[in-house]
Amino acid sequence: MKQYGVTGVANVLQLGRQGNHITGATGEIVLQDNEGTPVKATIADGIRSDHAATVGQLNNLAGALVSNDLITVGDTPGTFTSSIPVPTGAKIVEVMVNVTSNYNGTNPLLKIGTSATNASNIDDGYGSDLTAIDSFLLPIRFATGENAQIVCTLEGTGITQGEALVSVRWAKDN
Repeated sequence: MKQYGVTGVANVLQLGRQGNHITGATGEIVLQDNEGTPVKATIADGIRSDHAATVGQLNNLAGALVSNDLITVGDTPGTFTSSIPVPTGAKIVEVMVNVTSNYNGTNPLLKIGTSATNASNIDDGYGSDLTAIDSFLLPIRFATGENAQIVCTLEGTGITQGEALVSVRWAKDN
């Protein structure tokens, strides 16, 4: 439908029937679904200093200086290791545990360390509730100084269900 003489739109723009909303407020633009929940925006890589940057661009910029690994901890007690070792001289800067499916059984416990012999030097697991779907950031208690494989050890009895994703980020000076 043509609407001649229209000079603008309201501060809330709906994209199609029951579609997402673009809301303009002072100093910000908000992208939401029709229930007010934020939605993702896909953008192209920025090419000028006043453009937005994508996560991919930021990761490429950081290169080997900041890296991470994702470890999937399944529903059987045992040891799960990272696929990428933390390099010599790097410091672990963040460990995030995301329980995507709650664990059953008696006292499920997830220890995180830098080797089988140091199985809990990052986290001993006693402050983490694995019986509820949740995410928690662990306090950093350890800075590695040598190539270290991150080890997650799931303990408990009668565990037959559950899953957690452990994200480990580290940084290294050039």
